[in-house]
Amino acid sequence: MQLFNRKSLATTREINTWFSNGDGHSPKANGIAIAINDTEFGIDTDGEKCEATFLDKIVAKLSTDLQKKVLGTMHTKTPRHGHHRTFRYYAEDFPGGIKEKAYFKLNDEHSEIRLIGKKHILNERGPRYEIINDVENVATLTKAEVEELLEALSLFGNQDEALTSIAKKLQPYYAQPNRNEIIFAVSGYLHKGRTPIDVTIEIAKRLIDITG
Repeated sequence: MQLFNRKSLATTREINTWFSNGDGHSPKANGIAIAINDTEFGIDTDGEKCEATFLDKIVAKLSTDLQKKVLGTMHTKTPRHGHHRTFRYYAEDFPGGIKEKAYFKLNDEHSEIRLIGKKHILNERGPRYEIINDVENVATLTKAEVEELLEALSLFGNQDEALTSIAKKLQPYYAQPNRNEIIFAVSGYLHKGRTPIDVTIEIAKRLIDITG
């Protein structure tokens, strides 16, 4: 990737060329990355499992208008089945910028949900990169919308850590002939505490995953 300084804004022709991945009208881009600074951030869902988790567990719980912006913003699928979504925000809303943070990571593979913040880049065009929503679709979020999205990411991340911690505490005891008894006891206890059933199921799934 070549970096250079220039004193003029890019022309429409240049933007179409740079952000094209070969549409029959423009040359195929060798590669282009977006610098993340004081007025933008990205959400990187690395792998299809994390993409599904992001959509089903995080985006689905956002307000309707924010859901539309998340689903409609600039979106690129990477060669390794990752997904990049890019957003703008107003610099005065977050004077220090928005910092990078990982909110979720799968144990068995290099897959995660990560916020790409200040002083980072997102590779957006190149061989086998797929354009889902092009650059003109970048959504600008209000301060309230940014905070809502970050809160949803944090809430999910905290819940994920808690579920993993519970599963690890049960792991030493989750062996035959005790497996059924442990599941019945834990699910009954959580049911009495009005824990949502999807949380109980997720604990059981994690026990299965970490014990094989």
